[in-house]
Amino acid sequence: MDTPKPRVPRLPGGPEPNVPVPRTPVEGMGLAAYAAISARLAGSGRRRAEVLSGAGLNEANWLRVEKTWALRLATALMQQDLSFAREYEDAFAAAQAELAQGTPLLPMASYADLVAAIESGREPGAVLADAKMPLAEFLEQQRRWTAMLVADRELAASFRAMVTARKQGSDR
Repeated sequence: MDTPKPRVPRLPGGPEPNVPVPRTPVEGMGLAAYAAISARLAGSGRRRAEVLSGAGLNEANWLRVEKTWALRLATALMQQDLSFAREYEDAFAAAQAELAQGTPLLPMASYADLVAAIESGREPGAVLADAKMPLAEFLEQQRRWTAMLVADRELAASFRAMVTARKQGSDR
């Protein structure tokens, strides 16, 4: 016997929670465009007003778009529909990768320094500020290094040894 799904509560201002979440554009902006602008706001280093005006938006328009998509994403997650969040995540990552195009890959030792500092308990924002590295750039470095480390066990072992040595050096 199938157990009926529990009713999902309605978030204030959110979509009807017990039907599929709409994926229609909000003020002409689809989910991929919303994710791309979110990525630019998070990591381009440009002023917010500049990013928004470049997208043909003002602050009030953007807040309506952002609120609607955020409520839709949250409602979909409450409905246990992970596909919506994955679609957003994929579009956000693609936009970040586009922003980072032309950014050279950090040397393994430099990336190990950042990872060791973060794993040692330093605030990630402080680590990145000290390195003068925007979050979007770090996330792109992390994505690229993770792909290489997963694909190459020897490289991964060398990297782990480097991180461990740096963490032990910071304990002294």
